[in-house]
Amino acid sequence: MRNRKVPKYSQFCDEIDIDALEEAIGFDVMRTHNEEDIGQCPDYWGLHANGDTTGKFAINREKMVYHCFVCEGGTLLSLAMAHLNTTDESDATEWLYQFAS
Repeated sequence: MRNRKVPKYSQFCDEIDIDALEEAIGFDVMRTHNEEDIGQCPDYWGLHANGDTTGKFAINREKMVYHCFVCEGGTLLSLAMAHLNTTDESDATEWLYQFAS
């Protein structure tokens, strides 16, 4: 990727458009509780033996993090890295930057 100068993740993470990010990763919100969008885990890590049918995955709009009761959680940067199947933070940061307002 690396076609343009992208700020550090910490400089724009609070400006990420969660709706656009959820659409990009194919996350369908089943329900919202407080500041969390809840739905089926994309299971990038292959930890759900039979898939997630009950909605164990949540993205917190206020804290800008995700959590799954099976896969655990992390930052939106680590989610982007899993979605892109990469260990390169620079590529994931650049990909996420497109969702910053």
